[in-house]
Amino acid sequence: TAESATVSPLQALGELGWKGLYNGSGVTLLRDVPYNVIFFLSYIEIKRALTSPEGEVSRARILGSGVAAGMLAAFFGTPMDVVKSRIQMRNSPYTNGAIDCAKRLYAEGGYGMFFRGAFPRMAVQGPLYGIALLFFELQSQYLSS
Repeated sequence: TAESATVSPLQALGELGWKGLYNGSGVTLLRDVPYNVIFFLSYIEIKRALTSPEGEVSRARILGSGVAAGMLAAFFGTPMDVVKSRIQMRNSPYTNGAIDCAKRLYAEGGYGMFFRGAFPRMAVQGPLYGIALLFFELQSQYLSS
């Protein structure tokens, strides 16, 4: 049941200890830093390509740029997300770090193991970041006018 699966922060601290709370944080950075580099550089370049010679870009094109950038970053970030998720899952058998986890995942199923869940991630993160950047751009335009 949902109640038995719920763990309070204090229960988690008691079960894992302080060190356990940060298990997988290094691999999370290895996922998030490249993700953000890919995302923002893609967004800038896609939006630039869709901007008119007069410097105008429509809301639809801003939204499309954000969706495309979010989907690209989600796809290329999936391998590290899979490794991170396997390390952080409860009672994980992957306790010897990211490299060992990646080697074992490859041995279990080849490169395909690293892209499990890529399309659902893309389907969520593309629109999410597209909408977020559209509203960011609209707010920036409003505040600068």
